Amino acid sequence: MTVTRSDYATAREADVEVLRDAFESGNAYTRQQAHLELAIGDRQFRAAVSELRAHGYPVVTELDDENGKAVYHKARSREELEDFIEAELWSRATDLLEQVHQLRGHAPEHFGEAAQSRLFSA
Repeated sequence: MTVTRSDYATAREADVEVLRDAFESGNAYTRQQAHLELAIGDRQFRAAVSELRAHGYPVVTELDDENGKAVYHKARSREELEDFIEAELWSRATDLLEQVHQLRGHAPEHFGEAAQSRLFSA
């Protein structure tokens, strides 16, 4: 039995599974290639990559030397994954946390009340 996009409850689920299957087959894609070959639009592709990463699937990005575009694929090794995390994700995460800190710290100047941190609240 062949599984098709219509077998999934949502378009997002279909995008995620189509992309996971493609990566498992050893394929790599630019966002444009994913659109043309997998029928996944740009925003949907980025959302599917994000969801795969959120569930621990090791999707990494590197620049293609030929055209300078980002190419997404499954990490080939733990070292490649760690290099990607350090070079790409860690810097973005720390930048976002700094933005949160600054926004909350300066909120009283704009709204007259202290901002409550929800970072660690359940």
